[in-house]
Amino acid sequence: MRNRRLATAALVTTLVLGAGVAVAGAGGFDFGRFVEEALRSKSMQLYGINGPLARSSTRSITAEEANADPRRLATLARSLEARVVTHGVGPDVLDMSALWPTDRNPKWLITCNESGTTDPGLVRINIATGAVETILSGTTSCDPAHRTPWGTILFAEEAGVAPTAAGSTS
Repeated sequence: MRNRRLATAALVTTLVLGAGVAVAGAGGFDFGRFVEEALRSKSMQLYGINGPLARSSTRSITAEEANADPRRLATLARSLEARVVTHGVGPDVLDMSALWPTDRNPKWLITCNESGTTDPGLVRINIATGAVETILSGTTSCDPAHRTPWGTILFAEEAGVAPTAAGSTS
C-alpha cells in the first residue's frame, strides 16, 4: 500500500511539474505563484492550518501590551492558537527555538538569547512548568538553535556584519 502511494505521489508530481514546464514554455507562467497556490490548497492537509497569513506583521507593541497579553507578540494564522509557556522569568531577547526531544512530544524549548555575553546565551524552557534553565552563557548574539535528526542541539552566533568584497568587515 505504501509503495502504491509513493508511486501515485511521484506520478502526480511528475505531471504537475511537466504541466508547469509546458506552461512556462508557452510564456506567462509564474512558478512562485504556482507554488503559493499549491501550498494554499494543501495547507490544512500538510500543516493543519487553513492558509498562510495575508501579510507579515508590521505592528510593534509596547512592553505594557506584551505584559498584559504576551500572545500579542506573535502573529498567527486564524486557525492557530497560542499559549504562553513562560513569562517574566526568561531572558529578554529570545529567538530561534527548537522543540526537544521531538516535535510531536516536546518537553523543552531550546532557545537562543540575543542580548549579549553577560546574559544566558542558550536556555531551555520547560513547556509544562515554564521554568527556565541556562544551558550556556558567553554568546554575543546566539542565533540559530536547531535540533538535529540524531537528537542533539546545534546553535551558532549570528555574524551580524557581512564581509566586504576585499574580505574585511566594515
